[in-house]
Amino acid sequence: MKGRFFITSGIILLFMAGCKMTGTVQIEVIKPAKVTLPEPVKSLVIINNYKAGNNNKTTDEIQNAYETLDTLTSQFIIEQLSSYLNESPRLDTCLVQKRLFYRKAEDILKPVNKNHVALICENYKTDALLSLEGFGITDSIERFSVMVENGYYSQSSYLALYIKSVWRFYTQDTLNPNPERWFERDTIYLSEVQTYKEFFNALITDDGRQWLAQEMSNKVSQKLSDKMVPFWQTEERVFFYSNNSMMKIAANYAYNDEWLKAAAIWQGLVQDENKWLSGAACHNMALACEVQGKLDLAKVWAAKTLQKYNNSITINYLRILDRRIKEEDVLNQQFWLQHE
Repeated sequence: MKGRFFITSGIILLFMAGCKMTGTVQIEVIKPAKVTLPEPVKSLVIINNYKAGNNNKTTDEIQNAYETLDTLTSQFIIEQLSSYLNESPRLDTCLVQKRLFYRKAEDILKPVNKNHVALICENYKTDALLSLEGFGITDSIERFSVMVENGYYSQSSYLALYIKSVWRFYTQDTLNPNPERWFERDTIYLSEVQTYKEFFNALITDDGRQWLAQEMSNKVSQKLSDKMVPFWQTEERVFFYSNNSMMKIAANYAYNDEWLKAAAIWQGLVQDENKWLSGAACHNMALACEVQGKLDLAKVWAAKTLQKYNNSITINYLRILDRRIKEEDVLNQQFWLQHE
């Protein structure tokens, strides 16, 4: 699986021994999800389907504020989740049903009727439906001690919010009208809130609830997206360069994301009589191959490096390549490339 790669503009020196140096570049690689979606699914609509009724107002201001926070947070999570899913190359489209679906109390946590699934997917022209079918937030003020000078302890407090959600993924496959549900549990800690009084003051204001809901959705939606679909992640790689004029030129090409030009120079140096220079060029060729998505060839070049210049940087890089090759096998399954 070929990825997209972005290179940092600055050089970070890791070590320098005479004219022998290393620098780092950042590349963005695609990581596999924890689950594999059914093959036909390329488009998705998300619905908020956890609430019973729409008439839950009471005379208790705090209780009403809790109810509003639950609804607001669940909607924020769905909308932000949709944004993350749309960034993944696994899906073409992810949409959101803005209106809440209110259920009867006796239907809470029951699967959506397959006819309703088909109708919603038809309306949004999507292959599948993701439904939030359970949601709740609990809170506590956590207290902890930190040792300071002379053996004394400093007491601090913070707000802990525990978010639980229940999800189901539906396709229009009538052979599976009752898909399994899965549970998500997340916790966030807010050092800005140290007492229940401060929490309630935030809870009863629109701005306060907006802030609390956004803080929770930031964590929950990212985690859920990474579970469902492959995602991009920035990783750091080490490469060699030196005061050799050609190695300098190649390094500049690499930092400008011109890897083919850099590789042409490194390939011309792999037979150099200087063992360090030859080995360094081989290591850099391995990195150039990884950037092009040629992981098996990258391993070949890394092995050549160790034959010429045995070093811990390349040994560690081989472990990275082995891990990426295993991940690529999973990615091929998740993108259903074995059927092409």
